[in-house]
Amino acid sequence: MNKAEFEEWKQHTEASKRTWTLDPIHNGQHGQDYLFHRGGIDGQFIEVTPIGLIRIGNYTGAVPHIGEAMIRVHYSKKCRDVGQALNVLVNKAGLHELSDLV
Repeated sequence: MNKAEFEEWKQHTEASKRTWTLDPIHNGQHGQDYLFHRGGIDGQFIEVTPIGLIRIGNYTGAVPHIGEAMIRVHYSKKCRDVGQALNVLVNKAGLHELSDLV
């Protein structure tokens, strides 16, 4: 990671302190999972895998970014596919702000 990339990651992590943020690499594109997180260096995450698995938990030590964090999964649910998983999060769990990120 070069200096410019490091500064981008620091800004992204800082921005996630107040609101759910979609990881710029794990953003559902090109077969990647969706990784939403909030809390800055220590916080909560929601992951939706390409096969429709939802994982929700906490992370610590996201320095300089979420990829460096230690995660602890507290809940998981297998859905039919990614679309159903996102629907469960937005409509059943009430996380409407996530729909604005995808």
